[in-house]
Amino acid sequence: NNALQGNIPFNLCDIGPLSELYLSNNQLSEGLGNLAKSCVNLTVLQLSHNYFEGDIPSFYTLSLLKFLDLQGNNFFGNIKTNTFHPNLRILVLRNNSLEGYIPEDFCRLYNLDSLDLSFKKLNGSIPS
Repeated sequence: NNALQGNIPFNLCDIGPLSELYLSNNQLSEGLGNLAKSCVNLTVLQLSHNYFEGDIPSFYTLSLLKFLDLQGNNFFGNIKTNTFHPNLRILVLRNNSLEGYIPEDFCRLYNLDSLDLSFKKLNGSIPS
């Protein structure tokens, strides 16, 4: 709740080994791909209720990430394969505009304790 706008800086994680990042309820709209590439020590990433849109970028390189909250943005289209690392425990994607099928590789999210896909246009079942 800081009214931050625009891009997440590419060098945000250069300040040190950042493990938790809370940027919910702002007006951020770009820079997620850079964040996923540069902040490899993240365990918690809270980006709900911003202005991100388009495809969800790959967070697969964030092997330490346990909690990812992207709810209340404007992501649309299909969820791509290999978007999330199997170590993820909590994934919140509710209230976006995602559609299509849940990728088969969701069955490899072995450690997932909580999955929230509410209010989507997704088809089919969760792969097992």
